[in-house]
Amino acid sequence: MKKNRDLFLIALIYIVIAVTHIIVAMPLITGLLIIALGAFHSLTYIGSTFRARKEQEREKRELLKSLNRSEARTSETKTQFYSLIEELGSGVLFIDAWNTIQLANKEFLEMFDYEDILKTPMSFLSRHEKLYEVVKSAIQEKKRIRSQILINDTSIMDVIVTPVFDSGVYYGSLILVHDITALKTAEQFQKQFTADVSHELKTPLSAIKGLSEILTRDDNVEEARQKEFLSIIKNEASRLEIIINDLLIISKMDRLDYELKKEAASIEHLINETFEIMKPLAEEKNLNLSKDIEPCTFHFDPSKFRQVLINLIKNAINYTDSGYVRITGHRTSTHYIINVIDTGIGIEQAKQAMIFKRFYRVDDARSRDTGGSGLGLSIIKNVVKKHGGTIKLESALNKGSRFTIALPIQSQGASNHEA
Repeated sequence: MKKNRDLFLIALIYIVIAVTHIIVAMPLITGLLIIALGAFHSLTYIGSTFRARKEQEREKRELLKSLNRSEARTSETKTQFYSLIEELGSGVLFIDAWNTIQLANKEFLEMFDYEDILKTPMSFLSRHEKLYEVVKSAIQEKKRIRSQILINDTSIMDVIVTPVFDSGVYYGSLILVHDITALKTAEQFQKQFTADVSHELKTPLSAIKGLSEILTRDDNVEEARQKEFLSIIKNEASRLEIIINDLLIISKMDRLDYELKKEAASIEHLINETFEIMKPLAEEKNLNLSKDIEPCTFHFDPSKFRQVLINLIKNAINYTDSGYVRITGHRTSTHYIINVIDTGIGIEQAKQAMIFKRFYRVDDARSRDTGGSGLGLSIIKNVVKKHGGTIKLESALNKGSRFTIALPIQSQGASNHEA
């Protein structure tokens, strides 16, 4: 609008000058008009230039603000992205279209024991041959590849290589690496556990089935024989019940959401109570069952720990034919220490590392005679571990055994007196 008005004024002045020159033919007036026109042109030019510069400065400020906002958003997004990949819990690697490593998070570096590999060629990964082969193959073919590889003969890695395209242009490949060692170990453990459970259940079930078939098929079985078979069936059914109950306990403990029900309780009271429960079993075998317990109250799960004490003392009695079983308890500045000591058959050194494994039995025949499931020590270790404690064994063949449990005492719940 302003520009159109200026052009109109200029045209009007030119018309006035032309008409004046034609009619009046006065050079002075014409000169003055020309000077005025020149001045007007100059002022118009200066004004236009000033306005243009002012507009440019405004546009420049707006552009700078926009760029700053864009840079801030980019920086924030970049920070969030790097924070995400650092906290991802998986290895992340990006190799560009020129096969140069542009990104490697801390998890990836730790997984494969690298230090600084940024801006290095992809061939730098060849230290781990299997990883390099998977990545190289995927990049050469520019396609998604997933493979599981073994690293250092100990760790199993799940490697996913994904090419990155934009409008058909290849920009590089993103590599994600997950450590699935624990998952694979658990999977193998589960398979073994299932096989062990099947084997353990098969024996009593076979006995029950076989003997019951004889009793139902043969009407001429002697009464004494019938009673013997029924007694075996009853015992095997009891064994099945014990195994199933122990399996239920273990399955609960293996759950991620399993929690102990801790409360301030007297360990002396719990041991004394367990002692009285197990006393008749020791008397049946003419064993001397004794205790020496220091009072202490702290936070633990009385129900679960009662099971620990019963299993430990029962095992000690079952595997001791003569002598004694002794329970001691004393506190240190940080832990309460419980010992279950016996003069039983003991455990040879080669077998001691195996005793806490599920279904492992030191003396298979004796364990079956006493109705053991082979899960007791595994349950004990699990409960102690969930309390934050430790359990260890000292034993010598034919000289007896000592199981030692150390339970942490929480300062807010500990005291030197009995509850």
